[in-house]
Amino acid sequence: EKSISLNLSERLSKRKTDEIKNNALNDIYDSFSDKSYPEQNIVLNIVQEQNAKSLKARGEAEVQDFDQNKTFKVPENLDIRLTESLRIVSDWILLRDATDLSIKPSATEI
Repeated sequence: EKSISLNLSERLSKRKTDEIKNNALNDIYDSFSDKSYPEQNIVLNIVQEQNAKSLKARGEAEVQDFDQNKTFKVPENLDIRLTESLRIVSDWILLRDATDLSIKPSATEI
């Protein structure tokens, strides 16, 4: 439970302090973009297959204009929060698969 002061000057002071801290953290996150790894946009085979099926279902001709860019480049803006979130999800998937955490037991095992 969070307590909030009824004193307006205290609330404004707290808000200003929080804003300064947030700006400092954002500056730190922005500085990480200088250290980011190069990236490459790819189109997964499943996406190509689904697009082809969708075009076929609509009676349109399949267009093979997928970006086949094979070069890596440093991203213009690094979303450190998104990057770290994806790393956590990736680690969880690897852990889950390695330890069979999400496998439902069969009726004979219960």
